Amino acid sequence: MKNRKHIVRVCLAAAFLAGGGCTWPTKRPAAAAGFSVYPPPEPAVFPQNEAAAVLPMDQIIPPGDAEEQEAPPPIRQIGIASWYVHVTRRTASGERYDRADYTAAHRTLPFGARVRVRNTTNGESVMVRINDRGPFVRGRIIDLSEAAAKKIGMVSPGLAPVEIEVVSLP
Repeated sequence: MKNRKHIVRVCLAAAFLAGGGCTWPTKRPAAAAGFSVYPPPEPAVFPQNEAAAVLPMDQIIPPGDAEEQEAPPPIRQIGIASWYVHVTRRTASGERYDRADYTAAHRTLPFGARVRVRNTTNGESVMVRINDRGPFVRGRIIDLSEAAAKKIGMVSPGLAPVEIEVVSLP
């Protein structure tokens, strides 16, 4: 009985190692109507630039036209803000949380981004730096430090409707 199990295992292992009859397709799939099976063209490379910038074709700015290009529209969000206090906690960026700094937590903005937060009920605004992740409560778009919350007058209610605008990205 032991010998038979051993023979079966060896045969299965040999079949597995031999490929087990599996084959790879030899032909490329036919192109669907209007679609190409070939990869997209390579992006343009400008070797005269020291960094040899590689840009997709739709993002290439011809020389001399850079000044004429419009700035991209500002990134804005409207929603509810909250504020938080953690005494001895490190933020997601690794720095120690300081409730006296004008900092904030946002789910997706990069660390170091500068954001203007405006309380839409009283018109007060504050500039904060993103250094943490959150809020993780549905409907909220930003968590402010205690100092930032005081500046726009939302400490006592705890929540406030706000408009945030990204001023600069790192």
